[in-house]
Amino acid sequence: MEANDTPPNDPLSPIRSLRSRRSSPRRSLVRYIGAATALLVALLAVNAYATRGSEPERASAWKPERLDPPVQYAFLSDESGCENPPRQEELDSSIVTCSDWTMRVEYKKGKDRQELGLLEYESCDDSGINANCSNNITITAAASRTRTGEGEQRGVPFQVSLDGHRVAYFDKGRMAFVGWDLPSAKILEISPALDVKGLHDLNGVAVSPRGRFFSVAFTGDRPRVLLTDFSTGRTLELPGFCGVLGLSEDTEAIALRSACPDPIGDEPDRDKIVTIVNHRGQTLATWPGGEGDLSPDGKTLANVPDTYGEENVDEQLVTYDARTGRVLGKRLLKPLSEDSHIIGYGWLDDDEYIVKAETTDTFESFGYYAVNIRTGKTHRIRDLGLNPGERVSLGKTLRSE
Repeated sequence: MEANDTPPNDPLSPIRSLRSRRSSPRRSLVRYIGAATALLVALLAVNAYATRGSEPERASAWKPERLDPPVQYAFLSDESGCENPPRQEELDSSIVTCSDWTMRVEYKKGKDRQELGLLEYESCDDSGINANCSNNITITAAASRTRTGEGEQRGVPFQVSLDGHRVAYFDKGRMAFVGWDLPSAKILEISPALDVKGLHDLNGVAVSPRGRFFSVAFTGDRPRVLLTDFSTGRTLELPGFCGVLGLSEDTEAIALRSACPDPIGDEPDRDKIVTIVNHRGQTLATWPGGEGDLSPDGKTLANVPDTYGEENVDEQLVTYDARTGRVLGKRLLKPLSEDSHIIGYGWLDDDEYIVKAETTDTFESFGYYAVNIRTGKTHRIRDLGLNPGERVSLGKTLRSE
């Protein structure tokens, strides 16, 4: 090797090269200073990288990992820091203004993959090696509130499939809704990236019972429903619809709503039309006047008409034939001996529908109840607290009294 040749990956090669070159002292000095500066910058970068690696991982860097125990429910805590309105500078600087969705899981100690760090925070009973354990896992990537306009914001949903193994949420890193399969840690975008207007037009997210299909609905000047098959990654756009009333188990029946809320959220009854399509977008049935939630088998629509503000009116659970709109039955809702306001939630299975009971004056929760649509028999769902959180999305909820 000649005097002015240097090894190809030698970090000091600029300096060694300077020493071997014949040039004016002034030019040599300039080159030497430039090379020394470059070397110093490189050393500082290496030091910064090493220092960063020793710091705790930032919450925004959280990535989906595997989790076997099914999610019992997801919730927003009543004691969340998000209860306080964000400062104006927060609204101006970020679309996502809060991220505090939390998943509740229950499992047998040591039985399942728990790669989300459950063992560090788990709470178990005293039954030894087969202890029953539970954990609350906050998903820092899942937005719970976003900005939707000048000084405006809204809550963003977090949906759990009935089997508890798949969830949908608005990922603040991707700025899009995603579906996440917990046992495999697979994650898939189910919407395009959304800006403030897109979030303003958002009108609901739904997951089929076992999580094969995800839907995201929009209102605004281009109402549409995006239906994504998680097994293939393909998305079908259903234009002209702005809401999903439910996805059946096999998604051979999807109940859609074409009556879009006006700016103050009202939907005239005359515009309420239910359209049943399959996952290929083919229309199977259309009928007027109905609303509610589609059962997992796709056969029944259930609804609890809102009686808020009305006096001496009995609250009822009304069921409809999903294909014809024919009323199948009406069940009087009296889960408690005292007065309560009843809110429809969704299906527990093909036979039982879940309602929530609240106090009539303060709207505090009396708990969740499963109503058998055929017999009217009602049970308190004991594996849910009276008030699991400010907002709740139920998943693998099985035990009723």
